[in-house]
Amino acid sequence: MRKIVPTVFIAFGTSALLAMALTPGYRSAPAWFFAIPTLPIAFALLFLKADDPEPDEVLDGGDCLLIRKGRVSVRVPLAGILEIERRGKGTRYRAIHLRLAQDGPLGNEIDFFERGGPAGIDVVADLKRRIDRARRASGGQPGIMR
Repeated sequence: MRKIVPTVFIAFGTSALLAMALTPGYRSAPAWFFAIPTLPIAFALLFLKADDPEPDEVLDGGDCLLIRKGRVSVRVPLAGILEIERRGKGTRYRAIHLRLAQDGPLGNEIDFFERGGPAGIDVVADLKRRIDRARRASGGQPGIMR
């Protein structure tokens, strides 16, 4: 959906500009008349170029989280997660926010949408327990990202 809407804006704006250019007498139209379809095209291109903050995939790797965004894959050990919280309480789409001990290719803060775990399991509470267990096992030292 993030790519479809701007693409539709670009298609309609371009077709409107072509229709205006092919209409006889278009040269007599005021300049602002051409800005009407041009501005949505420009905003759609900016929207397409904007960096999408959400990773493509977050998988549970047991003692780590495997996070992929585009061609970049990062293995984040559970001991390397400083903070985890749920955002968007009371809304349909709840995001999970991770703050990492060290900066990686995806930064030190990662947000992703909760897709839901097995029935009856609170994903954030389960991850918090596992993060505490991983920290105790590593002697309180944050894990190294790879």
